[in-house]
Order: sequence, then C-alpha cells, then structure tokens
Amino acid sequence: MKTKMIFLMAAIILIAGCSKKQKTTEASNPVATEVSNLKPVTGAFGYNLGDKVSGEIDDYIIVKDTPPFQELSIERTSDDRICRISGSGIVNEDEDALHDNQKRLVAVLTEKYGARDRIGEEKWATQVNDVDLYFGTENRAAHLGIKYSETNQFITVDYYDKELEGIYNTEQESKNKTDDENKKAALSKGL
Repeated sequence: MKTKMIFLMAAIILIAGCSKKQKTTEASNPVATEVSNLKPVTGAFGYNLGDKVSGEIDDYIIVKDTPPFQELSIERTSDDRICRISGSGIVNEDEDALHDNQKRLVAVLTEKYGARDRIGEEKWATQVNDVDLYFGTENRAAHLGIKYSETNQFITVDYYDKELEGIYNTEQESKNKTDDENKKAALSKGL
C-alpha cells in the first residue's frame, strides 16, 4: 500500500512539474503559435520579392546602413525575378548587447510580418543555428538565424518567395546537370 501511495505521489509531482515547465516554455518563446496575424513578406533592404532586377546587380552587396547586417545577397530566377534576399552580419558585443540585439530583430520582424512556428517543409529542416525563427506566411516568409560563439553572434535573415524559389532551384538543378554533362564529355574526349 505504501509503495502504491509513493508511486501515486511521484506521478502527481511529475505531471505537475511537466505542466508547469510547458507553460514556462510557451511564455518565454518569442514566436507566437497563432497564425492569424501573419502577413506575407514583401522584401527587404530596398528590394522586393518577385520584382525583376533591371540592369546589372551584384549577387553580393556590402551593406552599411542597416546594422547589424554587413552583407546582402540576392538570388534571381533566369528571368531576373528576385526569389530570395539574404542579409548577414557579425555582432561583436557583450552578452547583454547581443541579447538586446536579438530582441530588437525579433520584435521588428514580428511587428511587420507576424511570428510563427515552423510549418510545411520547414518542420523537417535541421536546426543549425542557436536561434531559428520564422515570420510571415508559408509562401512568403522570413527566417532569422542566429549562431552564438563565445564573443559574438552571426546573424542571417532570409526573405523568400517559396514559388519563385522552387523555380530557381529547378533552374539551378538543370544548369548543374548540363555543366556536369559538359565536364563528362570533355573528360571523355581526353580518356
């Protein structure tokens, strides 16, 4: 009887502890699980997803007026429509400043697009950063990735159009296949 009573009390304590931990985790998570407030991402750094880039544009651009980002990259489909805009930067500050920086980024992206959990294909993506947060809709989204080291944080933010990115990836696969076939043909001639 004593054993049953001890087991019952341990189970109640375990259930109460797990319930309290889950509530604490949900409250401390900066990403809302409600998706009703989501807005599609339009673009960033002066570029809009889906716009055609007129004229020459470098794939990598140095950014000076949008801290903490120092570098910008743009991916385009073969007809020059922007499918992905990525900003990256390294912040070298003390721990409190790094945390404040993260809070500001999350607040701005949440206000503009709405925060959400991983959905769709993102659910299966491996988390490679210390922070991986998503904003906007599934088709037009922003991903904030932060990787911490002892003295700094590496920050990336990717804005993407899922449909255009699918076109871009198909085009790249085709290009890579053609390049590989050409290299094999050149090698075959020499052997």
